[in-house]
Amino acid sequence: MALSDIEIREWATGRNVAKTIAAHLATQIKTGRLPRWHDLPDNLSLAQQWDASERTAARAKELLALSGLITKSASGYYYVA
Repeated sequence: MALSDIEIREWATGRNVAKTIAAHLATQIKTGRLPRWHDLPDNLSLAQQWDASERTAARAKELLALSGLITKSASGYYYVA
């Protein structure tokens, strides 16, 4: 399932913090600020940046993985697909 620009905008303006974080990361990926194979920030860094829990940051990454924008490595790190 590809994440459309409309979905990204909806996620960015919604009240769900995980989706807001995911929208921010998706925008960075789609604009090339996070290039292919680039590691994503760890959950603690994202949580601190967004004043959220590490679990919320992890959920944001899960949403992006489901959309196909990022992939989880065997060692547990997420990177841009």
